[in-house]
Amino acid sequence: MSIQGDGDFLYTSQELDTAVRKRIPLVSIVLNNRCHGAEKALQQRNFEGRCIGVELENPRFDKLAEVYGARGFYVTRPEEINDAVSAALARDGPSVIEIPVAEYFPLPEPTPSGITDTLPIPRGWSRP
Repeated sequence: MSIQGDGDFLYTSQELDTAVRKRIPLVSIVLNNRCHGAEKALQQRNFEGRCIGVELENPRFDKLAEVYGARGFYVTRPEEINDAVSAALARDGPSVIEIPVAEYFPLPEPTPSGITDTLPIPRGWSRP
């Protein structure tokens, strides 16, 4: 079972082809917030709320799974999650469960500034 965001799944969704051909019972749960959440949160924090290149226009991932020959599930209510996961786990092949979620992504804590003192610096660069 794999739980990932929509941005992550876009990088690896073609692996469904192999999973279908080899009958691998992979279950991918895609939490779709229509953006690269971690990158967006970092840009918002570091650039006064401005963001670029983080919004996504996605296909329906359950339908994409079906194009590859896998089973797709589209969950719109929390009470549907258990049934979708149970059905996906019972299959003899791959499944994708798409769950639309809110865009909110918590901001990570800033990296302690002292950590940069231990990192190698490329030639020609200086420490801040």
